[in-house]
Amino acid sequence: MTDLAELFIQRSAELAELQEAGMPVCGDSTPVLFFGELEQARLLTVGINPSWQEFCSPGGAVLASARRRFAHSSDLGPGSDAPRRALDAMREYFGRNPYQKWFARVAHLAEAFGCSLPGGTAAHTDIASCFATDPPWSGLSADQRTRLCRSGFETFAGVVANAPLVERLVLIGGGARESMIENTGIAFRDLPTPLDDEAKFGRWRRTVLCAAEWQTPSGRPLPVLAVNPYLNGTPFAPLSLGEIARLPAMVRDAGWLEGAP
Repeated sequence: MTDLAELFIQRSAELAELQEAGMPVCGDSTPVLFFGELEQARLLTVGINPSWQEFCSPGGAVLASARRRFAHSSDLGPGSDAPRRALDAMREYFGRNPYQKWFARVAHLAEAFGCSLPGGTAAHTDIASCFATDPPWSGLSADQRTRLCRSGFETFAGVVANAPLVERLVLIGGGARESMIENTGIAFRDLPTPLDDEAKFGRWRRTVLCAAEWQTPSGRPLPVLAVNPYLNGTPFAPLSLGEIARLPAMVRDAGWLEGAP
């Protein structure tokens, strides 16, 4: 198993190569392996890649020091303690200045499963790439996505390997689900719920929820829940907060996660 410091060093070297090649990765950024107290987390939510807003303000300027969410490359310098400092910032993310447009709803889902992002029993990572991009993922070309994905699943699997207490993964949106299928070959089964009868979910042309089990590279079985709705950069939209809170009961009723709250 590659430890997190070595994984950060490897991805930092790749980030420098991407910047040199003119790829649309954020300047003065660092690889984001995870968000929150990974080693303590029981629930791990999974997106595509970090938002450019993790490093920049809406006007495009780099976040001021007092508002920074992660260590920036200009913060670290060449010192041998750079990986430790960067990883500490990842662990402290939810006590700093989390990107609320994304994480307010993710936190609500974690709480529904009896976990907490700020409390350290839930954390977040990304499956396609650990590099923040500008434009966002939806604005990248197919070739750009392919290049950024080159190390994405390897990084994701390395993060999961360093999360010994994680009991389940929750994939956010169809893109994360398709990336999981492409890289692992696992088969998801639909979990029919009352949400599927609502007109607002017709655009997904599939059930709101589906599930699978993944055997990690180390052989650990992990249940995987995929929540398909994801709209306009908002996780789980148009699910309401009330519907998000009901998801554990719905998946239990559908015969999955019998131990869920």
